Amino acid sequence: MRSFALKNTLLVVVMFFSLASFAQDDENDLRKNFQITKNAKIELPTANRNFEKITYQPPKPTYKPQQYATKDVGLKIPKLDSKLQILTLKPPALTKLYGNYIKAGAGNYGTAYLDAFLNNKRSDKLSYGLHAKQLSSAHGPVNKSNSGVSNTSAEGYVRYYTNNVILRGNAGYYRNRYNYYGYNGEAFNKDTIKLVYNTYNVNVGLENANQSATFKYNANAGYYNISNNRGTSESEVLVTNASSYKIDENKSIESSSMLSLTTYKTNVSSINRDFYQIKPKFVMKADKYILKAGFNVAYTNDTVSPKLHIYPSVNVDYILMDKTVIAFAGIDGEMQKNTFRSFVAQNPYLRNNVALLHTNKALEFYAGFKGNLTQKLNYKAQISYASYKNLSFFNNYFVSDVSKFDIVYARGTSAIVNFNAELSYEQSERFRIGALVNAYSYNISQDVGQALQRPSFTTTLLATYNIQKKIFFNANIYYISGLRAENFVTKQVINMPNITDVSLKVDYRFSDVFSAFIEANNILGKKYQRYYNYSVKGFNTIAGLTYSF
Repeated sequence: MRSFALKNTLLVVVMFFSLASFAQDDENDLRKNFQITKNAKIELPTANRNFEKITYQPPKPTYKPQQYATKDVGLKIPKLDSKLQILTLKPPALTKLYGNYIKAGAGNYGTAYLDAFLNNKRSDKLSYGLHAKQLSSAHGPVNKSNSGVSNTSAEGYVRYYTNNVILRGNAGYYRNRYNYYGYNGEAFNKDTIKLVYNTYNVNVGLENANQSATFKYNANAGYYNISNNRGTSESEVLVTNASSYKIDENKSIESSSMLSLTTYKTNVSSINRDFYQIKPKFVMKADKYILKAGFNVAYTNDTVSPKLHIYPSVNVDYILMDKTVIAFAGIDGEMQKNTFRSFVAQNPYLRNNVALLHTNKALEFYAGFKGNLTQKLNYKAQISYASYKNLSFFNNYFVSDVSKFDIVYARGTSAIVNFNAELSYEQSERFRIGALVNAYSYNISQDVGQALQRPSFTTTLLATYNIQKKIFFNANIYYISGLRAENFVTKQVINMPNITDVSLKVDYRFSDVFSAFIEANNILGKKYQRYYNYSVKGFNTIAGLTYSF
């Protein structure tokens, strides 16, 4: 064992020294210089590029018919008692309209009152209705039944609406019963003081439905007839038109015209009277002003000369303060149409065979201010000077019967200076109040000399108020002064007392269907005279009910 181990040890030593000697020889060889020569040339072949799109043909699917295997399966399902409820929205309920009403009442002086209005509801194409009214007093302020009065009327209307035009028509009948009670105590027969007027009319008209159209018009044609129980009558064909043409936003042309053909008959004569008037105007608007300039042309065949009249017509509104103060001024003139029917509407106690003439307002100058002091308070104040020919007045017919009135005309040139003021305040629908004041100064031509039975001062106050839309109040007060008459026989001027009249009306609404009302007129109880010798009723009242449906 020892000799084997010794041999191995010697072998390892000899190998160690041999490796050491070999490593030393390699280290000497590494320190020598070597030269490497590269003679190879690398050449690559040109690559071919294919620019053609690669198309792909998808495999065609193969369809195989589907194989079904059906098998009846019997199922026993219990019956369902199904009740489906479809939910729907109810249409909004229509608000009930109360466009029809009947009013009835009674009062002192043997007064009876009936008023009925009937019309259709909820139609955007057609509207029509009837209105009937009866107001009568068996007694009056003088000798009871000798001063009684009765007014009856019946009217019907129809309007048809299209996209472009509104067509309308109306007809009416009116019966007015009076008595000549302005006598001075002389003996009379009741038949001699009876006075009855019968009036009827028929009208047709049309207007464009689009109020913002470039051309707007409103035309009307009518026939009127009035007659009394004393042989006087008048028939009139009346045609009117108002139109405007809008040039642009700031300029337009406006025009109004009237044609009147009347036949006036009395128990002694028959007269045909023609009247035509047209008023064209050019209107221009700017930021600060509105100008209307044109002329009025009138023709009449009355016994005046000349028959053709041309008047200037200019009006300017100038804004001094936006909506608060607007100054205006102008010059104007026109022929004022007078007919038997228009005179009767002012004073029915006319004698037979009154003369009829149109009034020539030759020239008028006016200026003033208007505006809104607040959104609720409006005002207007104006002063004017006008020159007239054939200015008309009522005066008692002192020649034979003072209970009847004649119409007298100041044939020369007369002048009227008028101051007018208006004020209105509207707090809301609950409360409104308004005031109107007029003051007149007259210079009447010498053939008449006095402003007969025309006032020198008038004031009117109006007010409305409601409490929770259940109790409604309406009040008015008016005052008139400066009235005078003249006895043409004795030349005596008669100064008439001033007039103050206060009236009040109250409506109490129980529901939308029923309401009650009471009217108190001439509360101060003064039997004043608006026309000489004709006293009005003192304190009088009417109370009644209204039914709406």
